[in-house]
Amino acid sequence: MSKKRSEILEQVLRLLHMHTAEKFTMKNVADHMNLSKSSLYEYFPNKAAMITDAILQMMEENQALIDTIKNPSHLDFETHLSRYLEKIMEQIEKNRMMHQMMFHPEISILPPDMKLRVFNQMQNTKKKLSHHFNSILEKGVQENKLETPIDPWKVRMVESMLLGVMMERSNPINTWKSEEVLIHLKQCIYEIMAKKR
Repeated sequence: MSKKRSEILEQVLRLLHMHTAEKFTMKNVADHMNLSKSSLYEYFPNKAAMITDAILQMMEENQALIDTIKNPSHLDFETHLSRYLEKIMEQIEKNRMMHQMMFHPEISILPPDMKLRVFNQMQNTKKKLSHHFNSILEKGVQENKLETPIDPWKVRMVESMLLGVMMERSNPINTWKSEEVLIHLKQCIYEIMAKKR
């Protein structure tokens, strides 16, 4: 992707974050980038494609952050779980506008094929998070800290809770402190998954 195209997509995200659907136009983006409207069409065939690509770029950046989550064998279950949750919080803090993007009126009117591209990227992110989380749970079982066998319904419940917290925390008006969120997430995970003594 060219540097200019990437800059345009970053500007699109900023403008979607700041403006109502009526004020968000190709001309508006072109003006903010000091480009002519026709120059913008050299990079994107229409507004829907531009918005879709902006959202996908944001998601790809978030996925790249998820990819930095490692599975070091020397870490114990609790430390590994803490690192995993910290990475999730880092991802959220990196982009506090995700909530507004996903509920912006311009997103709801995207053509079905573009909505599908966004949905597929969301599914990829969810799969990556799930893969990391399951490897952590396996470590918890090996250390005799989690119930055996692991109940897949409980895993799904925890993953849904994590995704819900990610979405809610990414809302810019949310004032939860990251440290508090981490403490409560860990408590909930232990209450749901921990081995009963």
